[in-house]
Amino acid sequence: MDNRSPHSAAQQLNPDMLFLIFSLVAGTNRPALCSCARHAPSSEQLRQRACCDRAPNCNTCIFGAPVDEQDRIHCVYSLGWITLGHVCRQWRSALQEANNLWADDLCTLNNSAIQGFLSHVGNAPLNIDLTPEHVQNLLHPASRRERTELLRPLLPRARIFRSGWYDWIPTLSEQHMPFLQELELSTEDPSTVAARNLLHAVLHQSLRLNPTHVAFSGPPLRMTTPSLRRLTLRNWSSLRCDEIPQMLTAVTSIEELVLDICPDHIATMISDADARGVRDMQGSPLSLPSLKRLHINGRGTEHPALTRLLEDLTARSQGALMQLWVEQDAVTFTQSRELLEALKTHIHNTRPDSVSLQFRGKAFVISTARTAASRFDDNDFSSTTMRLNELRSSSLAPGPIAKTTVFPLLPVENITHLFLDSLPEHSARFTLSSVLRQLNAVHTIHLSAGSTDPASSLLEIGLYPLVGLRPDPWLPALKHLHISYYGDYLNWWEEVARALVARKRLGVPFITLRIIGFWGLNILRPQDDAPSPLDGFQEQGVDRDAPDAFLASVGPDVFSHNGSPRWPRNKVADISRSLFAQVVETVEVVDEVVDTPVWPPSVLF
Repeated sequence: MDNRSPHSAAQQLNPDMLFLIFSLVAGTNRPALCSCARHAPSSEQLRQRACCDRAPNCNTCIFGAPVDEQDRIHCVYSLGWITLGHVCRQWRSALQEANNLWADDLCTLNNSAIQGFLSHVGNAPLNIDLTPEHVQNLLHPASRRERTELLRPLLPRARIFRSGWYDWIPTLSEQHMPFLQELELSTEDPSTVAARNLLHAVLHQSLRLNPTHVAFSGPPLRMTTPSLRRLTLRNWSSLRCDEIPQMLTAVTSIEELVLDICPDHIATMISDADARGVRDMQGSPLSLPSLKRLHINGRGTEHPALTRLLEDLTARSQGALMQLWVEQDAVTFTQSRELLEALKTHIHNTRPDSVSLQFRGKAFVISTARTAASRFDDNDFSSTTMRLNELRSSSLAPGPIAKTTVFPLLPVENITHLFLDSLPEHSARFTLSSVLRQLNAVHTIHLSAGSTDPASSLLEIGLYPLVGLRPDPWLPALKHLHISYYGDYLNWWEEVARALVARKRLGVPFITLRIIGFWGLNILRPQDDAPSPLDGFQEQGVDRDAPDAFLASVGPDVFSHNGSPRWPRNKVADISRSLFAQVVETVEVVDEVVDTPVWPPSVLF
């Protein structure tokens, strides 16, 4: 950049572009300070407690001997781009005038650096993030107390406030916070949360808790947050779920609510008697009219208070609610009739037209999401996807759970699109087959490469019920196959061919085959790419209704790349139309950005 120019081009850029460019420039040369006793603020106090495993002398300090990455994690924290010493004068000047940039990176600094940092913020709303992963240098209580005093007068200007320490949150109860849009309270250890402190942040007076019912006293939250849009409670003790509904009465403007529940003797808290007690004692239903996203996670989702909350919010926020997500790492919530009934009511009200089935990971998820407009046909109504993610293997077989618990929640007669990206273990696939036989209205199946199964393996006849019994075909309305392109491999083409041929022989053929891939610039077939037997399939005198038999007779060498890293899009299109023209009416080869992803669908905001 020309430092002599009186009007730098950088000063004409908006803050977001400035931040992006500067991050690229400074990303490989980020200044840092050591948090050891020799260099951290309040060093006399910090000497009373080791800052890392190498204390008290901290011989691995970055200002002394070299360190390896493991030591660096303990001893060094990044200052971000506060120093700016290695940036030219005009960049530095432009960045210093971009108040919003400075306001977005407040808490990664040590206490002594914050003062200089704030001098560039001006009156911009602040992003204050005090969760442990963002404030690793504040391990010592003295540093935390000092940070508290520095930030206390800044709370009214907070736009985002996240805290993993509750010992000074009572300050919130005295604040008018007109800019606050996102509030997140979390803790590494729920046992460290002092109820008297946390409740002061939510209520003017405390709650009186009883094992079987809840009674509230005192006016609602004194903290005024007219702009609050997102509220997150992380690692929240399941023993204190009864407090959540009363908290929410003070933040009715929120659009996104995330509840991450940590189990505490949850087995004693899920009886129907408890559920009825909560329903009888909690008073009038809660309404959050602007709520668009509701996410409940953790062992404890079946807590009676959360069940009642789910009932209220799904019923009374129906016009705005776009996403609902209920997640557990176990299937105990299937024992709660109240919760299942609430989910069923919500699902039927949203009238899902597609279902996404996944069998992977360590979480059991039921979720729904609406899109701004239909992703599929020419209709102008909103489309809703229900996602079911079951554990790939568990003490309860995934298939029976879907059959006995989940599918009864669905209006199966409305489901027209089925998404699959993985399969349960072999022992559960027969049960899953009987589940899918209920989907008589499905006309399109979307097979996407997942973490456990390539897309083509979902087609294997005998392993997966795409076809079913000859006199009674499964998925009888199925007409369209959308499948991820897994690669230039013989088995992918063979499996697609077998599926197309099998459906046609049963009298329920596919009409459309859509092959989806990420092609990038790999679009055009090279001019020197010699034709292969696959290109001339229709002219070779073979049975054109049996591309599966033809592919079984060719060797894998016909799928060689001829020097190209992988086949371009138009070569895949040429060969697929050559092979499948007789068994399917239309073949489409598209980029994945054209086709709708399995999850999540785009949501209107």
